[in-house]
Formats: sequence, C-alpha cells, structure tokens
Amino acid sequence: MLGDEVGRGVGDLGDGLDEVRLEHGVVLPRVGVQACRAEGVFQDAADELQIFKRERAHVRSSNAPAGEPLTIGKSDYDSFERLLGEIQSAYSAEDINALRSKVTPEMLSYFSEQFAENASRGVVNKVDNVRLEQGDLAEGWREGTIEYATVAMRFSLTDRMIDRASGRTIEGGESGEVTELWTFMRARGGDWLLSAIQQM
Repeated sequence: MLGDEVGRGVGDLGDGLDEVRLEHGVVLPRVGVQACRAEGVFQDAADELQIFKRERAHVRSSNAPAGEPLTIGKSDYDSFERLLGEIQSAYSAEDINALRSKVTPEMLSYFSEQFAENASRGVVNKVDNVRLEQGDLAEGWREGTIEYATVAMRFSLTDRMIDRASGRTIEGGESGEVTELWTFMRARGGDWLLSAIQQM
C-alpha cells in the first residue's frame, strides 16, 4: 500500500526522538501517539486523530511559532479527494511523470525509491478501487505564502503485490479500508501537492 512505503518519511521516528520536523514545517510528535498505539489505547482512527490534534497543538505552542489558521473549503476537499485517486493510480502505474505534478520533490523521491526496490524484487504494487469514505481536517495553517492542510483520509481500496513478469497476484488482493494522515501544501492561490503521509 502506498502509505506503507512513504510513511517512513513521516512516521518512523527513531528511539530517543520526541518529534520529527519535516522540511516543509510539519512537526509530528513521537511521544503520546506512538505510546498510545503500542498500549492499545486507541479504540479507532477517530481516537488517534484527536490525540494527533492535541499533540500538534502542544508542539506548536511550545516548540515553534504558530502559523496562521487556514480555512479549508469544499473546493479544497474536492481537490484532496481527486489527488487521492490520481496519486494512487499513478503509484500503481509507477508513473513518475504523473506523480511529479501532484507531490513535492521529497515525496517523489520516496516513491522513486520504492519503485526501484520493487523492480529489484520483480514485483509491482497495484492499488485499485480507491474510494474516499471520509476526510476529516486535522489542521489547516499558513506560514508566509505557503498553505498547509493535514487531513485524515479514510478510504477503501484493493491492495495487491503482483509478479512483474507474469502478472500473477502473489500477495494481498482483498478489499480493505485504511485511514492515513495526508498533508497537502500549496503556494497561496496555487494547486495542492501531497507533501507527507502518516499511517494511523
């Protein structure tokens, strides 16, 4: 699944780190979210989203200057839903050129690395039948002329690993549902780009 591969750039925090700061300004805490996940505190994705919101607020207030709040409208949510489908489709096709106009350079690098790894193993990760079930805003903010929105994306999909030569499914293939935090960014007035993914 797409989030499994690129989530390491956001969610795989090393021991001893209280937070990770990405180049585009998103700060994701290790303490709390990771601990609650390990202890089984979360009843569902909604619980984890609430913890995420509280910890993001705490980190911003204590460790970083707060950005301006940003209002996210229907047209923005429509863009997020469209990007979900287009990015998953381009990922399945290993279409770097299509991804280039939809994600940041950092995310494109993560995808490129995964495509190379899959090619060396002789497999392709196919993600089909993607449908957004619910999108909840975790945070929207502006830093200077750059706008950000982190959205909890709950979507259904069919995720499978296939043999590159024969096309035979060798892993997965069942329909399922996942929730991931997708962070989008744009220059004010520009198009949204995917800048980070964190699994929930």
